[in-house]
Formats: sequence, structure tokens, C-alpha cells
Amino acid sequence: MKLRTRLYFILLLVGILLSFVVGALVVRNAVITSLQDLQATGLKALIQAHAFLSRSKDLIAYGSETLQSASLSDLLDRWKESIQEVDEVLLDLSEHPGGRFLSQDLKTDIAKIYALWGTNAERFTLTEEYLTEIIESPDIPENFKRDIFQINNYLTTHPDAPRTALFRISQTLTQLRITVSTVEMFVNERVESLVERIERQVGVITAVSQWVLIGLTLLVIGLTALLVATTTRSLASRILRIETAMNRIRNRDLTSLHELADRSLTASKDELAHLASHISTVLQTIRDFLLSVREASRNVEELKDVLAGGAAQSASALNQITRTIESIRDLVARLDTNLDAATSAISSIVDRIHSVVSQIQTQARNIAESSAAIEEMNASVQHVASLAEERRSRTADLLSVIHDGGEKVSTTNEVISSIHREISDIQEIIEIIDTVAEQTNLLSMNAAIESAHAGEAGRGFAVVAEEIRKLAESTGEHADRISQSLSRITDRIQQALRASDESHHAFENIRREVTQFATALDEIAASMTELSRASSSILSATQTISSITQKIEEGADTMLKQSGTIQDAAEGSRSISSEVRRGIEEIERGTKEILQAVTVISDLAQEARARMTGLRHTVDTFTLEESQADSTSPHPEDAHPAVE
Repeated sequence: MKLRTRLYFILLLVGILLSFVVGALVVRNAVITSLQDLQATGLKALIQAHAFLSRSKDLIAYGSETLQSASLSDLLDRWKESIQEVDEVLLDLSEHPGGRFLSQDLKTDIAKIYALWGTNAERFTLTEEYLTEIIESPDIPENFKRDIFQINNYLTTHPDAPRTALFRISQTLTQLRITVSTVEMFVNERVESLVERIERQVGVITAVSQWVLIGLTLLVIGLTALLVATTTRSLASRILRIETAMNRIRNRDLTSLHELADRSLTASKDELAHLASHISTVLQTIRDFLLSVREASRNVEELKDVLAGGAAQSASALNQITRTIESIRDLVARLDTNLDAATSAISSIVDRIHSVVSQIQTQARNIAESSAAIEEMNASVQHVASLAEERRSRTADLLSVIHDGGEKVSTTNEVISSIHREISDIQEIIEIIDTVAEQTNLLSMNAAIESAHAGEAGRGFAVVAEEIRKLAESTGEHADRISQSLSRITDRIQQALRASDESHHAFENIRREVTQFATALDEIAASMTELSRASSSILSATQTISSITQKIEEGADTMLKQSGTIQDAAEGSRSISSEVRRGIEEIERGTKEILQAVTVISDLAQEARARMTGLRHTVDTFTLEESQADSTSPHPEDAHPAVE
């Protein structure tokens, strides 16, 4: 898997996990909001029940001086409105969607309370009919139709009041008192208990969901940290092994091929595996080339020894020829007096010329073989130079890839920094929420004080203010927890930013090492070019030697023919002795030229030997075999200076 693909996979997995956490947070907030709304509905039901109880008592007798101007008809309308409001709020409570998160017992109790309220509807209807008859009764003056207590006092203090009206008032008063008692029992024993149970269960659900969300968040953070640590550990281990191998290569130790070709290093198909494989291939090629150069230098040295031996033999033969020519000159001087001796001397010369021709032919073959070997060496040097040039271009591509990787790491740093800034903005928003919660708490306390000043009429508002205060405190606590979580996330992001910076520095180190490797390849290419020029010079000199040897061979053939002619002439006539003398002088000059050519060949052979010795010393500075590395240089860093 490519490094880029692996990083994308990690980011995708982290994004999925974070999305899961965010989704869980959204669901939890929705559930808590629904439960809090259910709790508010329960409080509203309790407030409406108390309001209905208060208005039921107002029908019996006024409980507040503000109602003194209201008639019994107005009180009845308010009482019926209160019944309708209690019925609606209990219906909302029983059908509230947040009820599905409560326990089955609590949901059953809510349904029972609504059903119990419905059973009182007939009593409420009967009470309403009684009150309507009293309001419409002409026997009671309008100014006394304030409440049942006043009407009852009026009827009992006036003897002429009709008995039916007094009986109806008594029934109505009894029915109202029963209603008040029933509602008080309903509110105190059922509604208040139900609201308290709802509050407790909502608190339990809120706490449990909060701990579950915290645990889920910690699990996601742990999984993310484990995934990142595993990935970075694997990359760091492989990069360290490549760096170790490159340090050995920098010290001219080429025995680390098995480390770069290790299955654990090249098993994955990412950029590091490709880098290790390419470096291993380049090192194998260079190692094979250096081994070939070492072997070729040994062969060339052997050929040079043969060439030097041939040159020495040629020089010795030429010296012998020179001495023979001097003898021939003496023989020619005495040719007139002793033809037989001259003929014998010429025969000896012919034999020696045959020997020289044989030696020259042997030397020509040796020179031809040396020339072929040098041509092959020159071709190998040129091939190695082209390979070095190709590896240098691939190293440039590798530098480009490493540069792109460094830019990707820089981009990752910028993204992490951006996330850090966004979290800082969120923390500022949390601080604003804390401030709003504190202000809301202060406002709820002020509202509670004002409701206390209002007395009985402000009791319901005091309950609402208390709930608002609790909600503000809860909001502040949640904001603090969120701020703490964001602080921990900020710490993790800072750790990730530091790790990303370290990765960026590692990429820079790799780029410097690869640049040094490219410089080394440039030096190798330059050395190969110089070696190619030297091989070309050696080849040219060898070709010159071959040409001179061919001329010597031709001269020897000529000498052989002329010796036969001289022998025939000596046997035939003394008259051509002067011509023979001139031919011998010409042969002497040719022999001197041949001797000079042999001297040049010897000098060239010595020069080639020196160059080959230098080349071999250069190759020997590289550690090419494991046994050699173990026996000569246990520590490559101490054996060779670092090549910068």
C-alpha cells in the first residue's frame, strides 16, 4: 500500500470514528433535550394542577383581594379554563415523545394519572351545572354572586330566602369541597411524586449517557493513537534500516545488499519498499561492475607482463641481429678471400632470421589478444558510465519524490495547525456559554427573589425560576466538561503536530542523504569517463604497437628473402658483394628502428601497468564481499573516510 494511500486511510478511519462520536453526541443531546422538555411538561402539569386547586378554592371564597371585583361567572369561566389547561398538559405529558426513554413503570404511572384525571370529569361537570344554576338563579341578588361562601351567608341570614336555593348552595359547596380535597390528594400524592420521579430518572439518564459518551470518546482517541503509533513505528524502523545501509554505502561498503533486499523491508508495495529495491539494484550493478573491473585489471596486468616479456625477447633478438649484422659485415669484408666462410655465415643468418620471424609472429598474436581485451574493457567502461548516468537521472527522480513527500508533510502540519485554531475558537465559544450560564443563574436568583416578594401568587414563578437556575448550572457544568475535553484534544493535536514536524525533519535528512548519494554517482560517472579515455589511449597505443610489429614482420620477411638472394649471390658471384653490403647496412638501420619501437612498447606497457595498478587500488577501496568486509574492516566507518 502506498504511503499516501495509507495516510488517507488513517485520516478516513479517524474521520469515521470522529463522525461516530459526533453522531453519538447529537443523539445524546436530542435525547437529553427531549427528556428535559418532558421534565418541563411535568412541572407545567404540577403548576397547572396547583392553579386549578387555587381557582377551585376561589369559587368557595376569595383568596386574594385582587379578585374582589370578579363575579362568580368570571370565576367559573377561569375554573373551566383551568380544567382544560390541566387536561391538555396531562395529555401532552402522556403522549410526549420523550416518554419512550423512561422506564415502563413510570410510563404506566403517567398513563394512570391521565386516566385518573379523566375519572373526575363527571364530578367537574356536575359542579359546573350546580354553579350555573346558582348564577342563573333570580333568588340571589347579583351583588352577592361573588363566591359560594358569600351566597351561603346571604341565604342563611335572610329567612325569606328560598329553601331550594339554600339546598342547591349546600350541594354545590359540598361538591366543591370534595373536588378540592380530591384534587389536593391528586396533586400531592400523584402529580408531585410523578414529577420527582421524572426528574430523578432524567438525571440518571443524563449522567449515564454522559459517561457513555466520555467512554466512547476515550475509546476513539485510544484507537486513533494506537493506529498512528503502529504506522509511525513501522515507517521509522524501515527508514532507520535504509539509513544504516546508506551509511555503509557512503563508507564504500557494498556488502549491505542483503539488508536492502530483506523481505521485511520490501514486502509492502509503498515508496520505501521501491526505494530499497532500487537502491539494492543500483548497488548490485555497481558491485558487479567493480568486480568486473577488478578482474579485468588483473587480466590486463597479466597481458602487460606477457607484453613486457615479448618486448624483452624482441630487444634481445634485435641485439642479436645487430651483432649478427656486424659479423656479416666482417664476413662481407672478407668475402673476396673466403666465400665458403661467407656462405656458412649467411646460412647462420638465415636461421637466425627464421627465429626472429617466429618470435615476431608470436609477439603479434599477443599484441592482437591484448588489443581485443583492451577493446572489451573499453566497452565495459563505457557501459558502466552509461549505467552511472542512468542511475544519476533516477536519483534526480527520487529527489523529486522526496521533495513532494516533504511538501505533503508540510501540508499536514498546516491542516493540524488549522484544527488547533478552530478548537481555540470553540473554547472561546464555551467561555461565552459559561458567561451566559452565570448571567442566567443570576437572573433566576433575581426572579426567585421577586417571586418571594409576590407571595402565594408568585410561587409558581419561583418554581420556574429555580428550574431555570438548575438548567443554567447544568449548562455551566456541561460547558466545563466540553472545555476539558477540548483541552485534551488540543494536547493530542499538539502531539500530532510535533510528530508531523519530526516526520518533516526525517524527510529533510533523507533528501540530504540522497543528494550525497547523487553526488557520489556523479563522481563515479566522472571516474568512468576518465577511465574510458585512458582505455582509449591504451587501445590506440596497442594498435600502434601492432602496426609496428606488422612492419617488423614484413621487414623480417624481406630480410629472409634478401638473405636467400645473398646466399645465391655468394654462391654465384663475388661481384654482388658490394650490393650485399648495402643491403646489410639497410637491415642494420631497420633493426635500430625496430629496437626503438620495442623500447616505446615497453614504456607504454609500464605506463599501462601503473594506470591499471591505480585502478585496482581504487576498486580495492570498495568492500565488495562479506568475507572481505569481515576480515579487513569490521567497522566501515573507521576503515574509510566519509565521502561527502
